[in-house]
Order: sequence, then C-alpha cells, then structure tokens
Amino acid sequence: AEARLASTLHHPNIAKVFDAVIDHDACYFAMEFVHGHDVRALLAAAAARQRPMPLAIAISIMYGITSALAYVHDPHGPHA
Repeated sequence: AEARLASTLHHPNIAKVFDAVIDHDACYFAMEFVHGHDVRALLAAAAARQRPMPLAIAISIMYGITSALAYVHDPHGPHA
C-alpha cells in the first residue's frame, strides 16, 4: 500500500518510485536516482571548514522539504 501511494506522488522534491517488490517479507523500492549531496555530507563539509552551513543553502533545503510535505499532506492532492 505504501509503495502504491508513493508511486502516485509527483513533486520535484520527492524521488519517484518506479516499482516495489516484496521478497521474503522484505519490501524493496526501485526509485529515481537523485544526483547530488545529502544533507549529512553538506553538514560534514561545513564542520570540516569549522563554519556553519550557509544560510541560503539551509533555507533552500528547508523550503524543498516543506514544499514536499505540504504537497503530500494536501487533502485535495492527486493521491487523496
């Protein structure tokens, strides 16, 4: 059910789910490859420089996250 729901989500800040398989009670998702760095790597790079993450980058990340969350929780969205 989760895989079916995830496959209906179409938003630029949500990785696409192409397929899901259940094998020996484990569920595997085939998902879109998203090129780039994860937040953990960005934070590690900032820590290595002994500087905080630049505010513009942090705001951009949070905007993407909140935009995706708003889309997922919109009761009038395509997955409702």
